[in-house]
Amino acid sequence: MRVLVGAFSVILAFVAMIQSCASGVMTVVDLSNFGSAMAIMILCILFVIAGILALAGNSSRVALTFAAIFYTIAGVVVLIAGNWIWAIISFVFAIIMIYYVAKPINN
Repeated sequence: MRVLVGAFSVILAFVAMIQSCASGVMTVVDLSNFGSAMAIMILCILFVIAGILALAGNSSRVALTFAAIFYTIAGVVVLIAGNWIWAIISFVFAIIMIYYVAKPINN
C-alpha cells in the first residue's frame, strides 16, 4: 500500500501540474485565480518529493515520516488556497504514511 501511495502521488503530481497550467492560462484572463495555481504548483513539488520518499524508503521510518510531513504541508498549503479535493487527498496520503510509521515491525 505504501508503494502504491508513492507511485500514485507521483502520477497525481503530473495531473495537478496540468491543472495548474490550465489555471495559469485562466489567470491571464482573470487575475483572481493566481493563488490557487501557485498552491497547486507547490503541491506538485511536495507530492513528487513525498512520493519518491515513500517509494525509496524501504521500511525506513524516517523516510516515511518525512513523506507524511511533506503530504501534510501540501495539504495545508492547498487548504489555505481553497482546494478542498487536493487537501483531502494530501491528508489521506499523510494518514497512510503515519500508519506505516506507527505499525510495529514484524521480525
